[in-house]
Formats: sequence, structure tokens, C-alpha cells
Amino acid sequence: MSPAAELRQRTITAPGATLSLIEAGDGDRPTIVLVHGYPDAKELWLPVMERLRERFHVVAYDVRGAGQSTAPSGPRAYGFTRLGGDLAAVLDAVSLRGLGSNGAGKSAKPFALVNTDAFAWSAAICRGSFYGG
Repeated sequence: MSPAAELRQRTITAPGATLSLIEAGDGDRPTIVLVHGYPDAKELWLPVMERLRERFHVVAYDVRGAGQSTAPSGPRAYGFTRLGGDLAAVLDAVSLRGLGSNGAGKSAKPFALVNTDAFAWSAAICRGSFYGG
């Protein structure tokens, strides 16, 4: 994304963590939330956000322990329940129309399985789809 002004950055509070997120595109359009895996950070999604921002409100966030989000201590702080709760906090902060995962985002998959009514649709986006790999 060229000018940084096109990205809006903010933090939200989830149980046990503060999450850093970026948004692009018109907030009145359908929202797509992109989730990265470890050890990546939300900036992984910048090329994807660039492609989608004209048609969608696109959100990417740093999962707990990555990027600019806080890193709680102990392995229990990173279990599926906590990661799914983080995703739920992001979804509460933005309107949801879809979810993208780079295939390694372990927080997205369990949430999608147990919260199917939260989705208008879902999509798995793989890095290779956008990077020619």
C-alpha cells in the first residue's frame, strides 16, 4: 500500500491481550478480516489489502504474541480458545463479511468451525495466490 495515510491503525482489547490492527477501504463496504499465522505479522497481508481495498473494508491484525500485539506469557495464553476469543474481539470491533487465513492462522480455523453462523461467507487465501508462488 503506497501512502501510509490509506491505512488506519488502532488497537483493541481482547481477554488477556491488546491486539494491533490495520484497516483499509471504505468501512461501509463488506468487511474481510485477514488472519496471519506464526511467526508472521499483519503486514504480510499488505499486498492482499491493496488488491481488495477498492471493493471491501479490509482488516488485518497481529495475533497475540506477534507484531505490535502484546505477548502474554505461558502456553495456555496461546490455546485455541484464547486465539478464537481474539478473533471474536476483532469481529466485534468491525463488521464481518469474510475471513481470510494464510493457511497457518490457527486462530481462524477453530473459530470458523464453531461459529459458522457468524459468517456470510468464508475464504481461505493462500500467499501463493497473490505472490505467484
